Amino acid sequence: MARVTISLVIGMILLGFTGCSTVEKKEVPTGQLASGPQTRTMQGIVDNIVKVPKTASFWKEAEGAVVGGLIGSTIGDGKGQDVSEDAGVLIGSDVMDQEYGSSIDQLFIKGEDGNEYKCYVKAQTFKFGQTVEFSLVKGHITAIDHKTKD
Repeated sequence: MARVTISLVIGMILLGFTGCSTVEKKEVPTGQLASGPQTRTMQGIVDNIVKVPKTASFWKEAEGAVVGGLIGSTIGDGKGQDVSEDAGVLIGSDVMDQEYGSSIDQLFIKGEDGNEYKCYVKAQTFKFGQTVEFSLVKGHITAIDHKTKD
């Protein structure tokens, strides 16, 4: 029981430090990127879309593991209690991953130059066969947008 109490206290301390640790990146529209010799804007066609699962954050999984371990430690005694505590840790982590995990789309784009480019997008608003406009910096897509009608 002392092991569970120590784990719970350490887990809660670590969770307390994570409140301000996330910084959200801001996306820059293709028309607002700085131009330069290694930056260029192109058009292309969305050639394929693959949904990629994203796990929950480490801290969410850790929170589930701590709570699951605490609940598991109340079941049984002796070796049975150790087993149920370990199972609770695994189940708690998995539950949090399923609850707070998400998915993003990986786009495969056939550029007007004939090359294929890949990028990940959070917003699932792109469709197969759609014309898009994207910016390349050193050969990597840094911004992508729906092609507007001229």
